[in-house]
Amino acid sequence: MPAGKSTLVNRLLGTKISGVSSKRNTTITPQLGCVTSGPAQVLLYDTPGLVEHSVQGSPLERLKSAWATAAMADQLLFIVDAERQFRLRDPDLLKLVQQLAAGPPASLLQGWQQPPAALFLNKQDKLEPHIRAVVLQQLGQQLAASRTLTLCFMARPGRWLMPPNQAHTASPGDLAVELVREKLYRRLNQELPYALTVQADSVRPLLGSKHGLDIRITVFVKNRLMRSIVVGKGGSIIQGYVARPTEAELTRTLGAPVRLTVSVKALTDG
Repeated sequence: MPAGKSTLVNRLLGTKISGVSSKRNTTITPQLGCVTSGPAQVLLYDTPGLVEHSVQGSPLERLKSAWATAAMADQLLFIVDAERQFRLRDPDLLKLVQQLAAGPPASLLQGWQQPPAALFLNKQDKLEPHIRAVVLQQLGQQLAASRTLTLCFMARPGRWLMPPNQAHTASPGDLAVELVREKLYRRLNQELPYALTVQADSVRPLLGSKHGLDIRITVFVKNRLMRSIVVGKGGSIIQGYVARPTEAELTRTLGAPVRLTVSVKALTDG
């Protein structure tokens, strides 16, 4: 199970910028969101998971991307699944977090200067009541309950970098890619989700609609067999579980009509 970085960021922003699923490594590209509360503004980068990548041996490019994003930050937040740690305690967790806070290997990123780091215990709501009571007592009720307040206290003096009513920098095409990949990760099993690539081909005005959008997405898979699995019988998966729900979610999120077309292409005939 993932630690819940993207779910946490989406909730803090009040809107979805990153796809979420029960599978690890759902996030493959950094996403930028913005929380503005009173006099404080906090920019949040949702990056690919450093712990998950080091454990699963995921593509090196994603790991470099995550560290490069971290290098630009004023504060690093390491998100840990609190419920899993109480259920399946990892004695090396603290050591691992300390190693990550110290920065990446020189082969990944040169000139690392360590920003301040904090540990966030996520998914406290999933803890058994008596355990959660102990956690809250140790952390302090107000600090544990208000994640937005905690982030605002971490903010440094300076000019705001984004308008106060802007929650993210993702384009409609970016959001479509995230949501399509989210649905595929949730629906497909085993290693199949990790063997596909989702790409936005075009975002155009929707004919007959003042603010509507016509978005076209392509899902690339390795071969025809994978394509038949992703498409499903009569298009049942790619249309019923991916395209139509994503289209409806985009319409709600963007506040405008969206027509979404999702195609699946095999890279080889095998």
